[in-house]
Amino acid sequence: MSVTSIRAGNTFSKLISDILDLSKIEAGRMELALEDVTVASAFAEVTSALYPLAEKKSQALLQQVEPNLHLRRRRYAI
Repeated sequence: MSVTSIRAGNTFSKLISDILDLSKIEAGRMELALEDVTVASAFAEVTSALYPLAEKKSQALLQQVEPNLHLRRRRYAI
């Protein structure tokens, strides 16, 4: 099994999980909370999702982020 297939499977699994989480939120069984994350970790998530597309088109995908930059994002609390 190729690395691209594994990544695509993981991405699909996360998408299904996110859809199920949204249904829990709509049903009132889950709350949203904010958490601090580094910009580098947020970019790493996006980069890993886009990497298969870039690889398919033989394009380089680079990530340059200043260290110690933080942001707040939603976190689900069950």
